[in-house]
Amino acid sequence: MTSTYNIAFPALLYPGLGSQKIKTNTSSPPHWSLAPPKYPSYLKLTLYGNLVTEQYNLMQHVQKTTQESTTAVKDKQEHDLVNLDLRLPTFWNSKDKSKNIDVGSNGIELTYIGPGKQETHAALARSNFPMRPQCGIFYYEMKVISKGEDGYIGIGFCCAENKTERLPGWDVDSWGYHGDDGHSFAGSGIGQNYGPCFTTGDVIGCGVNFADRSAFYTKNGKFLGTAFKQIDVSKPLYPSVGLRTTGEKITTNFGHEPFMFDIEQYIKDQKVLSIQQMISRQSIDRTPYTEYDLNQLVLSYLIHHGYTKTAFAFVKNTKSISDTDQEDTVTVRGTGMEQRTGKIRNQEKDGLGEMPKPSKQKRRLSYAEIASSINQKKDVNLESSKHTKHEHSENQAHMMDIDEKSEKDVSAESLERVMKYGQQLQEEYKLDQSDKTKASLTEIFSLLAYHDPYTSPVSHIMSVSRRDALATEVNAAILGKFYK
Repeated sequence: MTSTYNIAFPALLYPGLGSQKIKTNTSSPPHWSLAPPKYPSYLKLTLYGNLVTEQYNLMQHVQKTTQESTTAVKDKQEHDLVNLDLRLPTFWNSKDKSKNIDVGSNGIELTYIGPGKQETHAALARSNFPMRPQCGIFYYEMKVISKGEDGYIGIGFCCAENKTERLPGWDVDSWGYHGDDGHSFAGSGIGQNYGPCFTTGDVIGCGVNFADRSAFYTKNGKFLGTAFKQIDVSKPLYPSVGLRTTGEKITTNFGHEPFMFDIEQYIKDQKVLSIQQMISRQSIDRTPYTEYDLNQLVLSYLIHHGYTKTAFAFVKNTKSISDTDQEDTVTVRGTGMEQRTGKIRNQEKDGLGEMPKPSKQKRRLSYAEIASSINQKKDVNLESSKHTKHEHSENQAHMMDIDEKSEKDVSAESLERVMKYGQQLQEEYKLDQSDKTKASLTEIFSLLAYHDPYTSPVSHIMSVSRRDALATEVNAAILGKFYK
């Protein structure tokens, strides 16, 4: 049998070495072949194929740069890639098996040599290396050369700590499919109905899907379905085969020969299925959005974040909303939210309304809008007060005093809210020591100091261009969200 594995994985060429702890100098890179690495062809469709090629190229560069240390690798990501163990299972580990199993000279055959009289005579062998999650799906096959006396043969995978005197699936962190009854076993001696029995001449495949933490089996090239779900893949998992009665013998294909099952097509199908599932999840309850719907979405965003003047300008300048909302009602489809443009106008008039916490730059604009509205309100109150004193008679003075007090109370309350909001902004940015942030906060806070914010040195904060830019930015973001 000619192996397609290259000496880029040097330990893989020596049956019996397996996972022995070989003393190596961790400060020096391993010896790598000048030939590119080879691996089972189906892995070319996975992340593993890209990783192992990239690792090989990097190691070739390191080897040429220095033969003494890995100091040539300065980047942490490259350093991690150099030290990433991507060696795959290629044969059975003669140092990690039961005494009742014999590993053939080729490293892929297993023969039962125990008494085979009771369950305690069960025997298990593990592969030389674990399956790598980077494979996405790892698959191998076993052919039953002889079922022996009873055909108590199990195929599956387990952790390195599992006992080798047990069949796959009988213990925690062990999973297996048994030929004598067709049951699947997952961490228990009690099996579950799964598939057909298998015997001499049958080829049984075992695949582990690291993406969804499941496992499946095949028989003579036919898919048998998912056997296990919610597998704990946080620990290294090793392919394993168990035998229990005299005469049982199997051989294994870890990818050095073509598989009976079309694993490449299966991986392609899984990729298509994953894409379809993602598209399906994104398409749930998602009908095409019209211009009207998107405008409503933009408007609800502006209302929610307190951009009252921007929202009012948006309503006036957006024909699809102005023409349709004869009753000044804006309903955002799919959200259960309803806002009235009349409410927007009221908020625009007095600078009041709910002010949820917008973020960063948008919060500053919101503060500026409120502050300017408060100052405008103060001007209106003063003019109203002067006009009242000259035009109203003495008999109306008492009622006017009440009105003035009411207006002053509203103005004071609004001013207090703006001050608190400004304090919240100052607290939020207290750790931001950049000059740009400090200057921006100083500008917006200074709005309260001017009699008419629109003629003040910081009037640009309230410019229409800023509102237009904000509306355009929000609209573009939403369009990108729904039509990307």
